[in-house]
Amino acid sequence: MNTEQKTEQISTLLESVLAEMPGAFPVDVRIKPGNKIQIQLDADQGLPLSKCVSCNRALYKLIE
Repeated sequence: MNTEQKTEQISTLLESVLAEMPGAFPVDVRIKPGNKIQIQLDADQGLPLSKCVSCNRALYKLIE
């Protein structure tokens, strides 16, 4: 599986996680060397760090 396919898969999983966070949306999804995933999120009203942590944990569980 190439990097582009992995990025699409992560984006799909991210959409399901963000469905539970109204107003939040992905800005960018990248896979860095060493399979490190970098995701940038935003929201119209701002996005507190606690929501980012929740998203990270939920996405991690889906990827595992």
